[in-house]
Amino acid sequence: MERFLNHQHLSSLILSGAVLVIAFSSSIKSIQMLVAANRNPKTGALCKRVNHDFTEYLIFYGAISFLFLIFEFGGSQINYYRLENRLPIISFLLGAITYLFVLAFYGIYLRVFWDVQTATDESVNAIRIYWPRTNVNRIKGFIAVGLLNPIFEEWIYRGVLIGVLGGITGYYKTMAAMSLALNLLSHLYQGWKNLVFHIIFQTGATLIFLSPLGLIGSIGFHFAGDLVPLYLFPRNLKDYYRRRKARHRERLRGLTAA
Repeated sequence: MERFLNHQHLSSLILSGAVLVIAFSSSIKSIQMLVAANRNPKTGALCKRVNHDFTEYLIFYGAISFLFLIFEFGGSQINYYRLENRLPIISFLLGAITYLFVLAFYGIYLRVFWDVQTATDESVNAIRIYWPRTNVNRIKGFIAVGLLNPIFEEWIYRGVLIGVLGGITGYYKTMAAMSLALNLLSHLYQGWKNLVFHIIFQTGATLIFLSPLGLIGSIGFHFAGDLVPLYLFPRNLKDYYRRRKARHRERLRGLTAA
């Protein structure tokens, strides 16, 4: 019992409690976004665009930054020891490169068990629904999703929930499972058809965090995971609209023939 009463563990418990509130709030927000997007309950398809403003996310990340400063980034309890202490750039790059291998593995999975084009359309449609419509909000969106999200999400779900909370309780596997569940819930708004990819992605991030690459490696992995889809989005969106128009013309021809 004494281990929970010293100053270090007390600050860790406060930090973990604050992060758990953030993680649960993010999951609730994800479910609200799912409802706001007016999904078809039978198919899971996103039906309409949501006019999304990323200002709240920037404020949210500002609040997390405040936690960073108060608790000195969770320093001694998060897995900062390991490779990134000496070679942070190498850890970051190796984490990012690992994402490319995970992406290749997911491509093989799709070819065997599903369909690459359908999965791509689902992913593109999820971004299309929530991506801002004005240039100002797009800049906010890129800052929030492309730059800040990989850092803070890894700090929350891997660094604190696994590193700090696992260190306090000694139940690293349990904390890893809870981290995975909460992280998946926070991405539920993207649709259940993307769930397999998120399971693979979040599991990969957790394994990197627990590897010699540590937190910096998982952040690099997450950076690649967010920036690659954003980079490919304009081209994939054009292809998505082209295929959707082709399917629409095909249905019209079918109705005309009937």
